[in-house]
Amino acid sequence: MRGGIRFGLPWLAAACFAVLVAAASIALPTGANAASVEFCVTCKDPNASYRCRVEGSGATQSDALKLYCVVRTAKEGGHASCSAKKASAGCDGVVKVYQYDGPALPSNAPTEHQLRNLNERVERENRAFDEKKGEQPKSLIELGGRAYDASKRGLKNAGSAIGLGSGEAAPKPQAVPKHQAAPPPPPPATQNPAPPKKNFARRSFDCMRSLFRECGNE
Repeated sequence: MRGGIRFGLPWLAAACFAVLVAAASIALPTGANAASVEFCVTCKDPNASYRCRVEGSGATQSDALKLYCVVRTAKEGGHASCSAKKASAGCDGVVKVYQYDGPALPSNAPTEHQLRNLNERVERENRAFDEKKGEQPKSLIELGGRAYDASKRGLKNAGSAIGLGSGEAAPKPQAVPKHQAAPPPPPPATQNPAPPKKNFARRSFDCMRSLFRECGNE
């Protein structure tokens, strides 16, 4: 940790906090003499090297400025991770010059020890992120296999909920006994009662009224 500071782009929350820390730590008092400090920054994905120079009043070698260079170069170059150390004569790369004039330095500015702790936490989170990426399916075939296994488990759980899973046979319908009494026949339809028979006098009257056409029918 003494040689450089690393930073990974996947952790944007840590990046935002790092920028705030850098802004507070490199704030410059009015009227101070202009100065500059340089760091050698190495980045990956894509690979590149930079010579980061921060110019401003009272600029000195510090972890805050080093982290500031890492954040700026990683963001502008679209790199997955970057690390920085004090620039030396053998540091070759694209020169990045940044002018920074921040607000007044607060009384509770973070110490370099706190910045190191922040950087260690970022590195731990980056390692955890890489490990989680390794758990992802590597192909569509593997992804389809996982989905098939999950669907099988879902069907099994659904079958267990209705008594069809975990090796339990489905309940069979009850068999109808072979010798079963036939249902009783329906009752016969109700018949209209026979009309009452006419007496002799009534038949004689009807016979004469019909001009003897309906005589002897009953």
